[in-house]
Amino acid sequence: MRFVPRAMEQLAAMSMGAQSEAAKLGAIKEILDRAVGKAPQAMVHSGAIGSYDLTKATDDELETLAAILGRLEASTV
Repeated sequence: MRFVPRAMEQLAAMSMGAQSEAAKLGAIKEILDRAVGKAPQAMVHSGAIGSYDLTKATDDELETLAAILGRLEASTV
């Protein structure tokens, strides 16, 4: 963490002094990502998960699904 101020200074210098517009833009983007935070990414749910008929799933498929959901539940608790 002690190197963060110097790194930000170098990014600021790049954003003003770089010859390449791409380098300037990259430096500005890095500064904004760190100072303001990255823009949230939109997520679109297709709704497909609600259309599965689990009554037609095999025992192996249901066991696999239960294992996956169990791991997901454990990681969110």
